[in-house]
Amino acid sequence: MSNREKTLAILNDKAIDFEILEHSKAVYTCAETALERKVSLDQVTKTLLCYDKHKNVLAFLIPGSCGLNQKKARKVVGSNKLRFIPKEIVTEEYGLIIGAISPLLMLGKARFFMDEKLTQHEFLTMSSGEAGSGVKLKMVDLKAVVDVEVCDITD
Repeated sequence: MSNREKTLAILNDKAIDFEILEHSKAVYTCAETALERKVSLDQVTKTLLCYDKHKNVLAFLIPGSCGLNQKKARKVVGSNKLRFIPKEIVTEEYGLIIGAISPLLMLGKARFFMDEKLTQHEFLTMSSGEAGSGVKLKMVDLKAVVDVEVCDITD
C-alpha cells in the first residue's frame, strides 16, 4: 500500500471529510505546494520530524510560511536538545519522503505539536504522503486525528 493510500485509509477509517488535491507535478517545497493547491502558504501544513535528547520522535506541524523556532520548541517539549531526524532515517526507517510527509503516517510513532497559527484557519492542507498530491481537511479534524498539543513553536 502506498503512503497516499495509507493516509487516505486513515482518514476514511476515522470518517473524516477531506478533499484530494492533485498536483500538476511533484512538488517538494511549501511555496510550490501552495501554488499547486491554490491556497495560502499559511494553510500548507509542514510536518517536521525531530528527536529530543532521549531520541523520542517529535512531529511539529507548522505553517508553510514559518520556520520552527528551536528555542520555543525545546521549551514546549521540555528538552534542552532537539535535532532533525536525518533524511536517510526518515526515508529508510519510516518510508517517508522529505517534502511530502503526511503527519498521519507517524501516528503511534511520534508525539505531535501544532503551531497555534494553524488553528486560525478553518481548512488546512497536508501532504498525502507523496509529492504529487495533497489533502484538504478541516483544521479541527486534523487536530483531533493526530491528537496534537497546540503551542507557539514558530518564528
